[in-house]
Amino acid sequence: MKTDARASAVFDRPADFDRETDLDIPAVLQLILEAGAAVADIYQKTYNVTYKGDASPLTDADLASHRVLVSGLPAVSRQPYPILSEEGRDIPYAERKEWPAFWMIDPLDGTKEFIKRNGEFTINIALIVNGTPYAGFVYAPVPDVLYWGINRHVDGNIDGKDDGKDDGKVDGKVDGNGSAYRLDGASNYRRTRTISEGIPISGPRRVYGQASGQPLRIVASRSHLTPETEAFIERVESEAGAVEIASSGSSLKLCQVAEGASDLYPRFAPTMEWDTAAADAVCRAAGCYVLSVEDRLPLRYNKQNLLNPWFLVGKDVNYHKFIQRGKEYRV
Repeated sequence: MKTDARASAVFDRPADFDRETDLDIPAVLQLILEAGAAVADIYQKTYNVTYKGDASPLTDADLASHRVLVSGLPAVSRQPYPILSEEGRDIPYAERKEWPAFWMIDPLDGTKEFIKRNGEFTINIALIVNGTPYAGFVYAPVPDVLYWGINRHVDGNIDGKDDGKDDGKVDGKVDGNGSAYRLDGASNYRRTRTISEGIPISGPRRVYGQASGQPLRIVASRSHLTPETEAFIERVESEAGAVEIASSGSSLKLCQVAEGASDLYPRFAPTMEWDTAAADAVCRAAGCYVLSVEDRLPLRYNKQNLLNPWFLVGKDVNYHKFIQRGKEYRV
C-alpha cells in the first residue's frame, strides 16, 4: 500500500478530501488498517510484554503499530503535521504548545484487553486543531470495525449555538456540523473505493425511563470500573428507572455512544489525551457531548498535563443533570 499517492483521483471527490486541513481521508483509512493488520498479526503469535514507568504494559504490537503510523502519517496530507504518540518521545510542552495542528495517536488503545485476548482494543488516530479533536479514526481489528468522524466546530455554548464570543471555548455538541461513519468488514476496504461505503452514525435520541419502559443504557470500562463509577450508576438508576449496564474496553465505549448502542458513558478514572482524542472526534461528529464533570466543558487537548479530567459522554436531554451527578462523586 502506498499512502503517498497524492495524484490519486480521491482528491477529485469532495466527500473524501477535507479541504480545510488538506487531509486525504481514504489514505488515513488505509493507514490505520495497515497498522491494524500489523497488530492483528502479532495478536496471533507469542509476543513480548514489558512495563513502562507507570506500570502500564507495552507489547510488540504497540511498537509495530507506532512504527506504521509514524512513517505513514506525513503522507496523508499535503501539509505534514507534527505527531504526538503514546509510544513516541516525551515532547516538551514548550515545543508542542506552538503546534496549531498535530496528530495525536494511540498505536494500541486497550493493551490490557489485547493481553487478555478479549478483542476489545483499538488503533486511534486524531487530528487536533487548536486544542480540539477535528478528525478522529478508530479501528478495532478483531471485530474488523472502523469508525471515523470529521468535525466543523463553532465557538459557543454546549447547546450548539454560537454565542459570538471569541473565548476559545469549543462547542461540545456539533450535531449538523460534522459527519461520522462506521464501516464493517473494514479490512476489505480498498483505496479505489469511496468512503461513502461507511454507514453514517449519530448518537442516541431515545426516550427512556418508567414512562417509556425503556432502560437507560450505560457502558463502562471493563478494566477500570471504580467505586465512584458504581456509585454514580446506582444514583442514575434511582432517578432514571431501569438501567442496562454493558462493559467494554478501550475507546470502543465512546464509539458505542456515538453510534447509539449506548446512551451514557461515565469515566471516573484516569485517562490520557491519546486514549480519548480519536473517539472524542467521532462522538462530536455524531452530535454527542464529551464533557468534563468539573466545568461541563468539552475536553481540551494538548494541555501542559496530558491527563484528562473525569468526563461523561452522552446525548440525552437530561445530560446536564447527569454531569452534575458526576461532579458529586469527584474525589
